[in-house]
This record gives sequence, structure tokens and C-alpha cells, in this order.
Amino acid sequence: MGVIIIEVKDWDLDLYSIDKNNKWSVSLPSRSQEVKSPFQQAYRYKKNFFEIHVNGLLEKSLKNEKFFKLIRPYVYFHNGSKHALDRLYQPHLDRLHDQARENEKRLKADSGYFDSYEKTREWIERGKFKFERDLSLSLHRDKLKKIAFPIAAKDTLFEESVYNEFKRLLNPPYHYAIEGKPPSYSDKQAKLIKSEATLAPRFAALQDQAKP
Repeated sequence: MGVIIIEVKDWDLDLYSIDKNNKWSVSLPSRSQEVKSPFQQAYRYKKNFFEIHVNGLLEKSLKNEKFFKLIRPYVYFHNGSKHALDRLYQPHLDRLHDQARENEKRLKADSGYFDSYEKTREWIERGKFKFERDLSLSLHRDKLKKIAFPIAAKDTLFEESVYNEFKRLLNPPYHYAIEGKPPSYSDKQAKLIKSEATLAPRFAALQDQAKP
């Protein structure tokens, strides 16, 4: 039926903020520091499947627009809530709504404003799309039932050859502890399971300090 990617974060969202360009930052004791968006990470995993890891997947997606939707990324905030996510996103959606309304008013008052109106409208729509997309893919404990495959079972895009390619790539090799040596992964598998160093431990310590 497809593939679901879930990026898991244990962040205290009260320490995080998102700016008008959809960039994330965390509040440190003396300053604010930009951090990589968890959605950018999830989208990168999806992009890697198409461009690097799964044989023939990119070619299939180019032939059929719907094929790219076979992989759906989510971000699960283990310590998040609807209230915390609304605090991050709703101000930006309200701001863009107000800007769209102001843009409409200017067009009604000045018909010569049309070219500028169109550029502004497109900019607002792009911004709304990004914020609404990320919010719709945000998960917390009470929203886990929202996880769903992107394409209905009756669709045939996720054909047997595609399924087998994903299975071949993601299944770890057989390994027995009694062998006394670590499992051997292919180059592609090694890239997928690699953990990158992050600032998470330092943020966790700062979160503990910030708690009353």
C-alpha cells in the first residue's frame, strides 16, 4: 500500500519556535539557536528513497505524478499536544489569513494593483501550504490513529516489484549473536541506519534546567 516514515522527537515544544519562513529555533538560557526542522529530516528520508536507495523508483515517479505520494512522512512529537502544535503554527496561519484579506482590499481599491496582487497572493499561498502541510503531518499521542497509508489498497501503483525492492533494502541481513561479530550491512542499508550527532543531549539538559 505504500511506505510511512515517522521521525520521532521527544522535544519539549515550549522551548521551540517557528519563524515566518518555517524555520525552527530552540530557546537556550542566553540566546535562541536555529535547529534543523524535523520535517526537513523526514522529507530528506523520502527524497533519499527516490534519488538514491530504491532502484527504479525515481523513474516511476517521473512517469506518474501519484507515484511520489507512495511515501508519506510524519513527525511524532512524543511530548507534544494539540495545544503545543497550535501555538507554533496558528499564529502564522492567522497572519497569512490577515495578509490575504489585506491584499484583497488593496486590489478592490486599486485595479492597477493586479500584478502585485498576484505575486503577493502566490507568496501567501506558498506559505500557507507549507505551514498547513507540516501541521497535518504532525503527530502527538492523541493523534496516532491519524497515521494512514497515502494511497488506497485498490491502487496498483505500489506493485510487487516496488514492494520487493523496499523489502530487500530495509530488511536487515540474517545475523546470530553466537557468531561473535557485528552484522554486515550493505552500503545502502548503512546509510539508512546511520545516526547523526545532534544537539539533543544538550537540549535535554537545558530543558531540565528550565523546569521549575
